[in-house]
Amino acid sequence: MLACRNEMDVICALKRHDVAAFSATYDRFAPLFFRILVKELYDRKACEAVLNATFCALWKATPTLNPSGDRLLPWALRILRAELRKKKVELTLQALFACQVLRPSVHAQKEAAY
Repeated sequence: MLACRNEMDVICALKRHDVAAFSATYDRFAPLFFRILVKELYDRKACEAVLNATFCALWKATPTLNPSGDRLLPWALRILRAELRKKKVELTLQALFACQVLRPSVHAQKEAAY
């Protein structure tokens, strides 16, 4: 479907939250995004989580698309990179806590007790 429409039409449809346009965008970009994520994270479950978060963020960000100025793939890749950075920070912190390099704050421990 995406190949049949020019990019400006797809962007306009996405801005209207057109489900068919979003589905076509997912079908087009998800395999590429997943390959990128696997190279970065090496964990299928983490990759799937980032992919889902990315497409949720894309859906929410579609009103910011500019049909006359934005290209769809670079815009989507910026969002993918942002979600990937968040996941890497999360995984790094989890690893540090697991190794007890970092300890949860006293405040966090008190909240967990409640």
